[in-house]
Amino acid sequence: HYDNNNHRATNPFHHKSTKQPQKCGRDSASGSSEPQKIARTSKMTTTHDHDRTRDHGATLYQLPSAAGLSIHRFPETHQEADLAEDYLCKELESLSLTEHDTAVFGMYGLPLVKNDAEDDPAEQQRVLTELQDELDKTTKKDAYDEAKFWNQAFVTNSQLCLQFLRSKHFDVKETAKMMISHFETKKRLFGGGEILAREILQSDLTPVELDLLRGGYLQLLPSRDASGRVVTVTNLSPLKG
Repeated sequence: HYDNNNHRATNPFHHKSTKQPQKCGRDSASGSSEPQKIARTSKMTTTHDHDRTRDHGATLYQLPSAAGLSIHRFPETHQEADLAEDYLCKELESLSLTEHDTAVFGMYGLPLVKNDAEDDPAEQQRVLTELQDELDKTTKKDAYDEAKFWNQAFVTNSQLCLQFLRSKHFDVKETAKMMISHFETKKRLFGGGEILAREILQSDLTPVELDLLRGGYLQLLPSRDASGRVVTVTNLSPLKG
């Protein structure tokens, strides 16, 4: 859901509750303010914490059925909304401080710790060099190598690489895996050759794909959310029939 007046994403689970709002999470127990908690926990993130957070993320998809609600629709009554709220609060209470902050920061598109490569050109260039080294030493990357053969300037373009780096919070190894996967998927969908080393055009799409595109299957909203992220809307109705 998106609020065009306020230029921000809205919570689709928001209903007028029949109960008084209740505090959930560990803030009420610790009595600490959000800024203090962020400062205290921003240095605590470890690989173990990220793994546990991903486990909790997977669990969130099971919350509706665990709470006795349908997984195919949002809550439609006050009673269902209260039930979803109670169950979600219990799940949030089970998170550690680091897991809680990771989830909150992720929802708003913010990293727990800002990466120096965002503002420092020298650090940015260092990370780009590390990424290229990581890609060069990876052996299984046929589609990536083919694209590089056709147009090396496109594949190694710093702006393209930075898009992938930002999506992985400048983790070089994970970014390299993502770029290799990107070109593999591109080759599977559109075939090999020069198309791998350029942007996809409408002329590359089939009539069916063009119908889906023009029918609003995937739309890009004109305004970004509060964190500056692009908001997309997927309309599944063109797929019916």
